[in-house]
Amino acid sequence: MIVFPLIAGIFSVSFEFIDVVYGAKWVQSSDVLMALSLVGAVKAMSTLSSNIFIAKEEMKLAFYTQVASVLMVALSVSISLQYGIVVVAISLSIVALLISFWIQYLVNSMLRLPMKTYFFSFRQALFASVSMVLVIFSVKYILTLYFVFSNYILLPIYITIGILVYFEYYYLFEKK
Repeated sequence: MIVFPLIAGIFSVSFEFIDVVYGAKWVQSSDVLMALSLVGAVKAMSTLSSNIFIAKEEMKLAFYTQVASVLMVALSVSISLQYGIVVVAISLSIVALLISFWIQYLVNSMLRLPMKTYFFSFRQALFASVSMVLVIFSVKYILTLYFVFSNYILLPIYITIGILVYFEYYYLFEKK
């Protein structure tokens, strides 16, 4: 699965990415990008759910889950809006996670599959992505502690390290 490492990479290098691509004026939005990248990971895990509802001829259930999802998002935004855009993004991530697990539970119940099977299917990509994030943040800490580099130099370094760690994880731990 390619989505997890891409989203983990965006999460890890959001500050440098925003600075390089959009400029210093937009750096404050990197926190929002970090929070919303979590929504992307959650959405990636649940992309097939609506298709399964349709295939199982459960359109009414699909409709009600979508209505409930929209209401939960609207409630989350209206409550968190007073605390700023970063809190809104974090609350959207939490709501997306809850909605995704709820919908996946319904799908797994229809298919008579345990939730363990669902989570197990993401195990490799998730562990490799978490390893990648931990290494990137460790390298960021060490580099910024001892050196002063431009983000134009740091961003490609972090991306390269992330790619190497992700593929190294698969090479070391996922041999078959």
